[in-house]
Amino acid sequence: MKLDVNQVFREMKKPGRCDDANLISYHESDVSGTAQQTECFKISIVAPYHDVGRDELKRKEEELRRYEARLLQECGSKDVSATLQQYQQSINNLQSEKGALTGSSHLFERYIRSLQRAESQCPLCHRGFDGQNEVDELVQEVMKTMGLWIL
Repeated sequence: MKLDVNQVFREMKKPGRCDDANLISYHESDVSGTAQQTECFKISIVAPYHDVGRDELKRKEEELRRYEARLLQECGSKDVSATLQQYQQSINNLQSEKGALTGSSHLFERYIRSLQRAESQCPLCHRGFDGQNEVDELVQEVMKTMGLWIL
């Protein structure tokens, strides 16, 4: 039996057969069904993680409320950034002062060591001392000054 291509096309074009509109409609419904199945599949995969994310979000929001309450309790109605800047400036000033005192402490310790050598001279003006008594007095005075700084 010989297949006539024109005959096949005529059969396809008859009403109720696979015309273009029916064929497009069939494929649209197939694609739509597949899209719905895909969406349901995505939701079934993501749903458990969504619940975990929601719980995590609730915990973080509660933690934020606790921190805000604590901040309000500690700072009251003051501007937090201004208070923080004020404390930062105070810290910087204290660190600078500590650095200066530490440097001075090392310098005076060096002076004391040089004064304790035999025939020592004043480390600043390089004058000699008349006796060990004057050296001991200067060492005591320097140590007293250093003790005040340490406190």
